[in-house]
Amino acid sequence: MKGLLAVLVLGLAVLTGCGGSSSSGLIGNKGALAGNWQFTLTKTAAPRTVTLISGFLQQTGKAVTGSVQLTPPVFTPPCGGSFAVSGISDGQNVNLTVNEGGATVTLTGTGSATSMGGSYNLVASGCGKSETGTFTATLIKPLNGTLQGVLHSTSNPSGGLVGGDFAITGLIAQSDNIGSSSGLLIGTLSAVNYPCFSDVTLSGTITGSSVQLNIIGPSGAVVGRIGGLSTGGAVTARPDGSGFFYFGTSTAVGYVMDKSNACTRLL
Repeated sequence: MKGLLAVLVLGLAVLTGCGGSSSSGLIGNKGALAGNWQFTLTKTAAPRTVTLISGFLQQTGKAVTGSVQLTPPVFTPPCGGSFAVSGISDGQNVNLTVNEGGATVTLTGTGSATSMGGSYNLVASGCGKSETGTFTATLIKPLNGTLQGVLHSTSNPSGGLVGGDFAITGLIAQSDNIGSSSGLLIGTLSAVNYPCFSDVTLSGTITGSSVQLNIIGPSGAVVGRIGGLSTGGAVTARPDGSGFFYFGTSTAVGYVMDKSNACTRLL
């Protein structure tokens, strides 16, 4: 397809309801570590590779449970999928174990309601190689509220849209924390003077800081996507829950249009 238009989503600020969550009163969501976390694991030995793990934790008393996944996701059992997390936290010290099927990762360190850090030990039993290193983790607050931002055209000169900015507004809501490796997102989006759509709905997921949203037209068909299935953090949520942003450099991911200004889905 010629003349594809890559759409760049910038600064979708959540203006109201920031950080709120209807799950705050549920058992398992009162502990300091309850919520959506983005983990970064850095191997000690060269090459100092970085592994990203993300998902939701619950805490009851000192007991911590939940599920995480590799970011970007891996779908090769037993080395991919959703991994169970278990452990304890006394409000300061944290000890978590991630059962990856083909590997076991132990995270030991300190933590608070918004961050964690320490060392990790990975024992491989079918996936990868055993290793040690350090880790950090950041809590990503829920995306709930009113959206405001811009769609920016980065190509398609034949359609006269290159460099164009289109104001967008909408609503977004995040599902309760049930200890899954991802949470559901739903919402609405309206664009001003955008030739591809004016009013659409949004449906997608969030895990850690990685956001993926389908753009659904009035007929119920998926007409575009913000984020990609294999791009990990291509669309990144701000840790404070104030919104998300997308920096795309190609038409391989994200929302696209063809030169006739017709919406098209890129899978």
